[in-house]
Amino acid sequence: SHMMADRDEAFNTRLGSMRGWQMAIQRVKPIERSTFGGSLTDMVLSAEAETPEEVIAFFHELFFEVSLEQEVLDQLVDFLEQEIGGSDLRSSDGFLEEPLRKLLHSMLSLPEYQLG
Repeated sequence: SHMMADRDEAFNTRLGSMRGWQMAIQRVKPIERSTFGGSLTDMVLSAEAETPEEVIAFFHELFFEVSLEQEVLDQLVDFLEQEIGGSDLRSSDGFLEEPLRKLLHSMLSLPEYQLG
């Protein structure tokens, strides 16, 4: 994937700033809520994601160089909807952190992510 590394300067800059955040997240056990102080929720809401689909699209674009199958994306949407009990992120924002963390953890455990 290094041959692709310089394909898009703006993307690289954004990716670079995300890498540290990403590495930090990989070290975070789900229990340690205080480590990020709700920042996954903040990230998602500041990206103006309002539905599980939009959250997954956001994480997908941010973390994956390899596209996920639609079927996998659909399963992730189902997972997040079950976790938050619906599809309205805005009304769930008080308890989004744990579901988002579980979601991101399961996304970063996918083989497609390891290929990135």
